[in-house]
Amino acid sequence: MNKKIIFALLALLAGITIANAQENNATLSASNITIGTNRLGGTQITISSTSGVAAVGINLSYDPGVIELVNASRGNFDYWFGLHNPQNGSTGYAMINTFALPGEFTGNSTVATVAFRAVGNASDSSPLIISPIVAANVSGRNLLTTGYNATISITAADPNDTNRDGKTNILDAALIVKNFNPASGLLYPAYDVTQNGKTDEEDIYAVGQNFTHKIF
Repeated sequence: MNKKIIFALLALLAGITIANAQENNATLSASNITIGTNRLGGTQITISSTSGVAAVGINLSYDPGVIELVNASRGNFDYWFGLHNPQNGSTGYAMINTFALPGEFTGNSTVATVAFRAVGNASDSSPLIISPIVAANVSGRNLLTTGYNATISITAADPNDTNRDGKTNILDAALIVKNFNPASGLLYPAYDVTQNGKTDEEDIYAVGQNFTHKIF
């Protein structure tokens, strides 16, 4: 579909009046996360609604002195996904628009996975403010939507210490094996030591090379 048409559709959805809407409520939220200094971490933005949702638009804002948005990927709304991320995340603002055709989603659905880089200092934190632009069903009827903020914090913990017990040993390697996932994507969990978007053999090797305690 032509991009001009897509943006026109989004503008139309955004212009739907409250009087023409609000038959049902929806909520937007994300999980709190902690990221190591100068490392990547991700969280999923989800929408929850008892009625169908076919299109979602949101603004994100955060403290660019603490974190920077580096990337985002589509969730369940798989027909079209757009990210506006000025100056590679250094402005503290981004916009995401996405929709599904045909059909719509009920219950809990993922809008996007967003990945941040920690650029501040250990113990710094930033709110992740989720502001709804629009959430509409397949008929174009808007839902009254509330955004709930998350918190992203920075830690100085050693990335090889996957269980955060202050030591790097066989228990950290075992945790990687337990959470083995060759496609963890932009979430960058603590087990993805090498931050290649996968929890795999490379992470086990990296931890093994950095043991501070032979056994326990």
